[in-house]
Amino acid sequence: MPEYPEEFILKPYRTMFTIRRLEEMVSELAMASEIPITESTIVGAAAGAAMTGMCPVVEIMFQDFLTVCMDQIINQAAKMRFMTGGQVTMPIVISSPGCFLMSSAAQRSQSLEDIFMHIPGLKICVASNPTDFKGLLKTAIRDDNPVLFF
Repeated sequence: MPEYPEEFILKPYRTMFTIRRLEEMVSELAMASEIPITESTIVGAAAGAAMTGMCPVVEIMFQDFLTVCMDQIINQAAKMRFMTGGQVTMPIVISSPGCFLMSSAAQRSQSLEDIFMHIPGLKICVASNPTDFKGLLKTAIRDDNPVLFF
């Protein structure tokens, strides 16, 4: 198993979207990009990594796929800090674009921000322009709580 620095990115192999130039925005990042596209495993592994002191940045291709990993997001990442009385921090960033693409059908076009806004322990971040995106992403990576970045 390769050694990763404290901050790293979990990005599925052959993803359709990427956080462009993230390595340049935040120094000393490693990228584990040769992982299978299994959203629940990606978020579960990131939650475990966050519990050990790392700061994973996870990219899920579409917001619709966040429903597949709801258990890991809601019952693990969001609640772990509360369940341990603040002894464990969960510095995890989950990035997922919400978009309406041509021919994307029902399973690629939802906006699920409002569902996650009602979960205690999660922070929701939506950027309105590229400058805000960069600043908010840096802030999200430095936060000790789980952040969903849309």
